[in-house]
Amino acid sequence: MLIFISCGVINPKPSAMPEAKPTPKEAFIQMPFGYEPTKQNFAINLPHSFKMEIYTLRSKVRPEVKDTFFRFYYRKSELFLFKNNNLKERLTVGKIADNRVVLVNGVKTGISRDKFFKCFTNLQSSLDDTIKIMSKQRTFNSFSFIFKNHKLFVIKFDNKIDNPEN
Repeated sequence: MLIFISCGVINPKPSAMPEAKPTPKEAFIQMPFGYEPTKQNFAINLPHSFKMEIYTLRSKVRPEVKDTFFRFYYRKSELFLFKNNNLKERLTVGKIADNRVVLVNGVKTGISRDKFFKCFTNLQSSLDDTIKIMSKQRTFNSFSFIFKNHKLFVIKFDNKIDNPEN
């Protein structure tokens, strides 16, 4: 008689992501992850191989105040959150090269150029190596999608903080 015992580890996600649907680029810019980018949400939703570092710096605006930056990173991917004196957290800058980080509309590294454009309802197809989308103000959120060999290679974003006190 032969008995096989199988053990596995299931890594459930506490907050299930809704099914990825094509979105307008403006909606994507406002909520690219499908949830508020906070330290707690990143700790829950990013792959568990991502690590976190905390940096504390004196504010350039008010030297008596300390600003905190949280860096979530794994290999060539990193995401930075800024937390001000009012305890508000904001996504500031990042680079995603890990295909396990899936954005709200299904965008992730490794997808084909054609599939990438199908993730948006209003993004015009292009053969450029870098596709950039920005908020209408052109001074706040911007995403750059970099392609190599017709596959999405890396996602970069920059969210300028207009007023660190807000």
